[in-house]
Amino acid sequence: MTKVGLAFRSAFASWLDCAPREIECIEVTAEEFYKGGRGRLRLLGSTYPMLVHTQRLSLGAPGPLDASELHWFASLVSEAKPLWISDHLGFRCTRDVDLGSPNPIALNRGALNLVADRARRIMEACRTPLLLENISACIAVKGSMSEPEFLSRLCETAGCGVLLDVTGLLVNSRNHAFDPVRWLDDLDRARVTQVHIGGCMERDGYWDDTHDGPIHADAWALLDEVLKRCSVEAIVLERDASFPAASELRHELRRIKDLCNARG
Repeated sequence: MTKVGLAFRSAFASWLDCAPREIECIEVTAEEFYKGGRGRLRLLGSTYPMLVHTQRLSLGAPGPLDASELHWFASLVSEAKPLWISDHLGFRCTRDVDLGSPNPIALNRGALNLVADRARRIMEACRTPLLLENISACIAVKGSMSEPEFLSRLCETAGCGVLLDVTGLLVNSRNHAFDPVRWLDDLDRARVTQVHIGGCMERDGYWDDTHDGPIHADAWALLDEVLKRCSVEAIVLERDASFPAASELRHELRRIKDLCNARG
């Protein structure tokens, strides 16, 4: 049965303390707990099945994997004991620069070998399954493989899975003019373990993955297409700003659950 959950933000803390029945798992961002908040982390872990997400391992970055970053992450994972861990397929930072968010890389054989090696190292350090997430980006970097082909080969090579960002896929399909359903059909869908979904918007012909409003109608439709094709284990609602009343979150969580049940 697919678990429906929420990405933890401090604005939700008091509501989560009430253990709302709509929430069946919780996803935390590792970096938020590196230098404090471990009591909150333990409380969340005692209440909900936990997933741990990060943006800072930067699997597609040039140079060596940051050993100190991996140490911080692995230590937190050891304490949190999540079902799995996740990071983005992209490049965010090195020891000398932090771009603030993941950016796309050229998807070719060299990148595949690099990311697969790093994925294996992370799983070995954390002793936990790893999922890699597709990202939304304003630019498309050309490579020798399509994104779904790259993800499929990467999962086979490294033994990892996919965190499918439905909203990110929708945004990219609009900005870069491709069919998101065909993208899904080109992916090894058996590797899709988790889904992210959140708000997005179109402004002046450009789509943005904002996570600051209700789920867009087109994202709901694309989530339904995902559930037709994939037996996902968890769907996590992301809301990063403009935090609504609990009733609005409940409504979206229940709608996600209804879609899962309809496809179950």
